[in-house]
Amino acid sequence: MVGIYCRISGDKEEGKDTSIEYQEERGVAFANKMKMQYEVYKDINVSGKAEIIARDEFYRFIGDIKNKKITNVFAVHQDRIERNPDTWRYFVSTLLNAGAKWYPDGIFYDLDSTTNRAMANLLSIFNEMHSDKTSDAVKVAFYRNALKGKVHGIRAYGFTKDANGYYIQEPEEIEVVKKIFKWSLEGNGAYSIAKKLNKLNIPTRFAKLGKNVVTTDASTGKKIEHKNKVWWGSTVHGILKKKLYAGIHVWNKEEIPLPHLAIISLEQYSAIQKNLTKNKRTKSGKTPIYKYLLNGIIFCAECGHMYKGKRRLSDRRNQYICSGKQAPLHVCKGSKGFNIPRFETFIIKHLFLSKDLQQYLNNIEVDTVEIDTLTFKKNELIKKIKSVEKIETKAFNYLFGDAEDDFAEDERLKAKYREAKDRVVKFKESLEHVEAQLVIQNDNNRLNRVNHVIDGFDVSSGFDAIKKAVQQLIERIDVSYKPLERNGRFLFVIKYKGFNETISFLSNLQLLNYVCIANVKQFPSDEFGLEMVEEYMPSRALFSYKLKGLIKDELDVSINDSELITFD
Repeated sequence: MVGIYCRISGDKEEGKDTSIEYQEERGVAFANKMKMQYEVYKDINVSGKAEIIARDEFYRFIGDIKNKKITNVFAVHQDRIERNPDTWRYFVSTLLNAGAKWYPDGIFYDLDSTTNRAMANLLSIFNEMHSDKTSDAVKVAFYRNALKGKVHGIRAYGFTKDANGYYIQEPEEIEVVKKIFKWSLEGNGAYSIAKKLNKLNIPTRFAKLGKNVVTTDASTGKKIEHKNKVWWGSTVHGILKKKLYAGIHVWNKEEIPLPHLAIISLEQYSAIQKNLTKNKRTKSGKTPIYKYLLNGIIFCAECGHMYKGKRRLSDRRNQYICSGKQAPLHVCKGSKGFNIPRFETFIIKHLFLSKDLQQYLNNIEVDTVEIDTLTFKKNELIKKIKSVEKIETKAFNYLFGDAEDDFAEDERLKAKYREAKDRVVKFKESLEHVEAQLVIQNDNNRLNRVNHVIDGFDVSSGFDAIKKAVQQLIERIDVSYKPLERNGRFLFVIKYKGFNETISFLSNLQLLNYVCIANVKQFPSDEFGLEMVEEYMPSRALFSYKLKGLIKDELDVSINDSELITFD
């Protein structure tokens, strides 16, 4: 079979010889000439400098060559395969190991020949040099335009651009910004201003762009994506910190005066910065009075938002509550809060005081396929982030690989630049996630970590030590609630770090008894168990967990109020 690989780095056709349609047409003609079946692999808007893991179709293409599904490889030119010598060497070794033949533009090229390989490697170096030169030109052009007051990247809230690409005020948004600074000068904090904006139903920038807000949870360090586009105190804080509203544009730490954009004086800006410093809040909001063992790992199955601890002396509230049910969101309708001391005591007893979970986890076989997959992903990603500057240069080339010298006003180019920067951040985050997962999986088949944490647990060690131990064992807990005519039922689905297993527990509103009903690799064998799961677990969870049976009842947990573990 012929594998036809097609790639274009931009969303426009530079000419017939590089368009996706032409590349495919040439490949199909070649396959017909060879009287062979064919499969087409198309990467659109993907740079030849991108690593293999970032090129979805190329990644699939390489896999099919390895599996010997593809025996003859076609591309109109070598630069469609790569603009990165590392990728080229990997491509060549894959073909040689699989015994596949290489046909650039339909002409056989013998990669077994030492001379041919050397010439191809030299061409690959020139391909990369062309890409790097273009990227350097882009950086210089962006800096030059920044000095002129032209827009690059995502524009600040309150500003847009004129027909020539220069910053100008956006009439509706700039009035919102003026309100924000006015309220700040009157003594209102960022979070109070956010509440005012939400009450007035003023749309955020993310609402206009159709994007989601991403924040970092202070308890776990995990990034949380918020689909609800409301004003947050952190968003207002970012606006108040931006010097552009005082007529100073900061580009790569260099201050560029743009006085015509100012809506406040530098004196007012300085006064606001002093207030922000004086009223500085932590990432998680106010300094917490209470300690919450499970903040950052409990999620609502109804709306997807995180459960957070909430305690108030005024009404004796002492619960984990879905944040989607609270201000400023108010989107969750089906969740219910649950008692903190009882649930935290259950978790501690389940993880540490009862040895049944330890025995259960020790009996689970190692997932070697998962380890191999993670190792491959890590090796692919590690090449992308040797340095921030190199990563950004490669990101530029996702878009600018074939750009002409006069590209500063190309709107699609600017959009691709923003997209490239986002992808760089995502690759770095992906590597961090893969490395963390690999550490967990490779920790002597996970069991050294599990046994060390459980055997070394001391209930008197204090909040911080216990919280660390819990986070070493639990990845997340998903919560569902089912109201009944009498009482109600909670379903808690616990995912353990380093394991593909989840274990599900049912409990009522009193949270004193926790019945283990199922894990992900067993399906309920009796009608009662299946009915319980189908009734209390959301339908989407049934599909994702693929329950296959009941777990032994040794994992059931019961507690009483005399043994509650508290930290305040």
